[in-house]
Amino acid sequence: MPDAAEKFIHAALAAAPSDKEVRQHLAAELTALAATAGDPSLEEATRLLKEGRLPRSTRQLWKAISAAMVLTAIACMAANAWHFHTYRQTASQLIGSWGGKITAPDDSTIPGISAPTPHQRLLLLGDPGHLDKPDQFQGLSLSAPDNPVYYGIFIRKLLSRQGALPGDFVERVQATDPGNGILFLTAMESASKSVRADKLTGSHRIVDPAEFDRAMRYFHLAAAAPFLRDRIEDGTGERVAAMPPARDFLSMLSQIGFVLTQEGVYSSVPFSIASLLPAAAEKCQADHDPGAFRQLSAEWRAISEKLVRDEPVSLIDLIIKRATLMAVSKSFATVATDLGLNEESTYYSNLGAALGRLKQEIDASRHQAEATYSYTRGDSLLPMSKGTLIPEVPAADLAPERLTLHAFLQRVTAFLGCGLFLIIGGGVAAYRFRGSALSRSLALISFRMSWRKTLPPATTAALVPLLLFQLHVWSPWGASYWNAFWGGLILTNLQALAALILALLLPLCVVRRFHPDSGKSIRFAEAPGHRRGEWFGWGAAICGAAAWILASVVPYLSGFDALFTHDFGLFAGVGKPTITDSCGIAIWTATGLLGLGAVYLAFIAIRALISSRARLPLRLTVAKLLLFPYLAALLFLGLLQPVLHAVEVHWATHDPINGIDPLHPAVGRGEYRTMIPTYARLRQLLQEAAESS
Repeated sequence: MPDAAEKFIHAALAAAPSDKEVRQHLAAELTALAATAGDPSLEEATRLLKEGRLPRSTRQLWKAISAAMVLTAIACMAANAWHFHTYRQTASQLIGSWGGKITAPDDSTIPGISAPTPHQRLLLLGDPGHLDKPDQFQGLSLSAPDNPVYYGIFIRKLLSRQGALPGDFVERVQATDPGNGILFLTAMESASKSVRADKLTGSHRIVDPAEFDRAMRYFHLAAAAPFLRDRIEDGTGERVAAMPPARDFLSMLSQIGFVLTQEGVYSSVPFSIASLLPAAAEKCQADHDPGAFRQLSAEWRAISEKLVRDEPVSLIDLIIKRATLMAVSKSFATVATDLGLNEESTYYSNLGAALGRLKQEIDASRHQAEATYSYTRGDSLLPMSKGTLIPEVPAADLAPERLTLHAFLQRVTAFLGCGLFLIIGGGVAAYRFRGSALSRSLALISFRMSWRKTLPPATTAALVPLLLFQLHVWSPWGASYWNAFWGGLILTNLQALAALILALLLPLCVVRRFHPDSGKSIRFAEAPGHRRGEWFGWGAAICGAAAWILASVVPYLSGFDALFTHDFGLFAGVGKPTITDSCGIAIWTATGLLGLGAVYLAFIAIRALISSRARLPLRLTVAKLLLFPYLAALLFLGLLQPVLHAVEVHWATHDPINGIDPLHPAVGRGEYRTMIPTYARLRQLLQEAAESS
């Protein structure tokens, strides 16, 4: 044996464990290794083994670069996580404060208003000292006694908590908002339990005559008022204006959540009217008093016309008004027929039939909107505005909402992917402690001899899938052009998962392919079946690439028709793919292929943990070479998060559909636009019913 080889083996065995069997195995492996290397390589290896480490400058450089990559990625993750956490707290504080179920909120958790004025505190959260009491917003009303909006907020809060109305309620309403009878109508909710409906017969029984009479007095006051103006819209707009402006998806969601949690919001018509007025009509029927019924009918018709005279407030308000009109019309038509009042009977029968046709028109319009906006990769929230005649919306107005949501989803994906690579990278880095001093020394030699050739392709292999995925998402035919709420979310998630699995698989395949570099550097004996394992890895990578292609190309080539064949497109009614559903088949196939890749990664991890110590040098070398590509992927995903947030902010600020407009604070600007034609149709139906009678 050449002298250089003997020195190399002696230096290597000097650091070997004392176990005789292990030393014999290593001696045989080192002898075979030395036979393939030239004297210069063996001399360099002997020197490195005696030093036991890489040159100090190189070692410190790699440690500094790796630490910088990890710290930068963690900083990006922390900023992203804090943003998520902040708005989670904001939503819970606002929702909880309006629901009266939490303790006093900490204003420092509300973005943009961390040091609010006392007025902002009262306006947004009420009095923190009375969160569990009906007078939570009494302080707001007392802060401006002549403000009808603030008094209306206080009254609605009392009614939502089933509190008694103030003794000076009528006088206060007439003084603060003369001529407006909307709060009288709202106050009827306080007597909602005074009537009990029989579900079998549909009749109504008055169980508390005193409460019922009080509710009807409010009804008469509302009917006599010159107008019915819902001031809650003004109050909602003022509160929304006091909040920080919506600049991304979470802040828009926070505003919408705030608006939705307001008691009585968007409905000046209490649900109790649908039972109180039929009970009053049936009382007239039982007393055989057609005059009293005519007066009741005239007052209700006056209220109905005034209720739909103003611009719409919200979808909820619209649905409640339509449902109330239908319920009262059905009851009044029956009573009028029994009392022989032909004019009233004709009016309410015609109105009920017209409202039934309106429901059919709305259903058809919503169906068409889903086909137009959702099935053709358009809007994601607008078709959810059930109960409205949805108008045509330009594609340019729909795009920002979709792109804002996709940017947010990609930011979440990047955050989760960053966490995945942080965990796996940490595991790979910690794997070195499983090896002996000799194993680590041999791994250092291989790393020193081959990293320049192995790391660039391995790092590229980790970054290319992630980069291609982002390029695809934002391409004109990519995932961002799909509707995230109507099947596109499934496809996008599959693509993201495929990109992450490929970013884990490909560096492993590249490292195993290029290392060891036979005959040109110090290499270690290959384990039996090494080449078979290598191609097994390439096969798993090919499966991941095929899954990405299936989830990307098949829906695009199919024109997305199959994607929306069934509910949420991918499955039949029982949740199974149909044989004709090409997208469903493609997605199930892609899921199976990704499963193969995940199984292979799990197999590699388990095998690395239970493999014999004699093969640790090779596995430690692979682990060391894998660490940098995984850190590069970690850094890429970390830096991607602020970039995606900037994209999200850009599209959110240009979104004409979502966000709350303080002038028309419906749940999104798009909802307000969809309600206008329905309100116009309601006015038309009331007019046609009056003319036909």
